[in-house]
Amino acid sequence: MSTIVVAYDGRKAGTGSKQTTYTYTGASTIMSVASNMSNLDRNAVIENLVIDGTNASGTTGILLENVCNCLIRNLTIRNCTVGIEVKITGNNRAFGNRFEHIRMINVKTGIRFTGTSSNKDFAYTSIDDVGISLCVDVFDQYPANYNGIYVGSNARLYNAFVKATLWTSDDYLHRGLVVDGELRYSLVNVEVENSGCGVLIGLGGVVLDNQSFLLTTLALDQNKRVDNKNGYGHDIVVAFQDGV
Repeated sequence: MSTIVVAYDGRKAGTGSKQTTYTYTGASTIMSVASNMSNLDRNAVIENLVIDGTNASGTTGILLENVCNCLIRNLTIRNCTVGIEVKITGNNRAFGNRFEHIRMINVKTGIRFTGTSSNKDFAYTSIDDVGISLCVDVFDQYPANYNGIYVGSNARLYNAFVKATLWTSDDYLHRGLVVDGELRYSLVNVEVENSGCGVLIGLGGVVLDNQSFLLTTLALDQNKRVDNKNGYGHDIVVAFQDGV
């Protein structure tokens, strides 16, 4: 089966209050949105769905490639390698996308921002009321893939709003928020529960000049709340179960 492609000004939704389920049938990307680079005044909406990757290897729930101003809300995404991938190729952009009221269950990466070259612009992204529960695969040879939210080395997430709860369950494999690119001028409020790492700033990562960056951790060791791998990280305020 092929990927379900939503038109750049289309809508894919359940009926009324009932969520419609789309299940992996062979295409590695279950659903994608057509690029609107030539029609930036048009936007797609995806809402009220269940997307199930059935634990198939390499499966992406939703792909936004060179897409701006897309609204994704009231979804359950489960059993996928990547829940939502936001990707930029060439000289395109991917700003103003909104992810609201989404639950991800048993995923290796929840939301991933990637670009094919340096300084790709993911400005004005909104992640609001998103819960991501990472899966456990003790036989996985690529532990860096287990990230709640991942900002890739070629991604600039500027002027964003991020409010998310991330559930981790492995001391070594799981990271809540990983920044290998740039996270700046944003309002960030993330809660990371159980074990694993709260925020990882990779080599060359930049966390700077944010309006506010509050990390709340539950049951994380002190040395695992923020792991800065010699990146440029500032402004993170850490709250934990025993106080601030």
